Amino acid sequence: MRRQQYLEIKFKPFIQANQCNYPITYITNSDFITTNEIQLISKNDQIIVYHFQTQNNELAHLDKINFRIIAQTEIYNSSSLNQPLNISIKVVKPNSQGPKFYKKLEQLDIYPGEIKYYKFPDIFDFDNDSLKEAQLDLFRAQQFVLGSFPRFFISPEVKYIGNYSIKVTLIDDNVNPLQSIYYFRVNVLKIPPVKITTTPQQQIIGEFNDEYLSSKYANSKIVKATLKSVNLNGLAKVTFNTRLSVPQQFYDIDNKTLILKIYGISGLERQIDFSWNIVSFKQSQLEIQLVFKNPSQISVEVILGILKNFNIEI
Repeated sequence: MRRQQYLEIKFKPFIQANQCNYPITYITNSDFITTNEIQLISKNDQIIVYHFQTQNNELAHLDKINFRIIAQTEIYNSSSLNQPLNISIKVVKPNSQGPKFYKKLEQLDIYPGEIKYYKFPDIFDFDNDSLKEAQLDLFRAQQFVLGSFPRFFISPEVKYIGNYSIKVTLIDDNVNPLQSIYYFRVNVLKIPPVKITTTPQQQIIGEFNDEYLSSKYANSKIVKATLKSVNLNGLAKVTFNTRLSVPQQFYDIDNKTLILKIYGISGLERQIDFSWNIVSFKQSQLEIQLVFKNPSQISVEVILGILKNFNIEI
């Protein structure tokens, strides 16, 4: 039988000898089937009908289920006679199609020197099967893609400029498994040769050093930055008031180039020992990972203070 359908079990009543008039009762017994899954539908002198229905996926993994209908009768000395009827049932779980991603896999564009975090969309299965396996073929992209399904870090170098294809095979958990195959594209782009043009800087969470900018970009001005968000894991996002040319070696920027400060809810600068590194540098946004020497110094109050001081809605 197929899961979620019902199986009709029909049989004729047990035969009694003519001289026996003791009533016969019928009970069901199985090591795997519960009383909620088997129901007596009708009973008369000619035929007895049971319906078996289940939502238990685990039954489909069993070879066969031994289901017993036991006829019993009590005789004059309060003893009883029993006679079983053994029925073998095979539960088959339907499988119409393989697992799917909820959302379409969009191509990812990245510049050399960037570090991007990518998470594949959630998965659903039309037959409510769970995901048994996700096979990933990185092909040439294995040189700069790290992690395991469904989360990855992508960090290409200049020598990897080009287009890459990643194959994803989703296999469901079913006695008769089905699969779906997807292809995901990663494009490592050539950095456009555009100089930084910015406006005067407002001193907030980060400021670029004048000396560095003037030496690197003779015709540049200092950028104005705004704190967009910072989470409890210390990942801060800073947006710029203009589009920037992404430095090829941005991951080499240190505290001589970029000055970071942390403020409490009172608006005063907090003297907290921490280190940082740039995770991602885009034309309009910078992601910085903060690592605190003593994490207990960083509380929700401090983070809210940062947001409050920069007029971010919370």
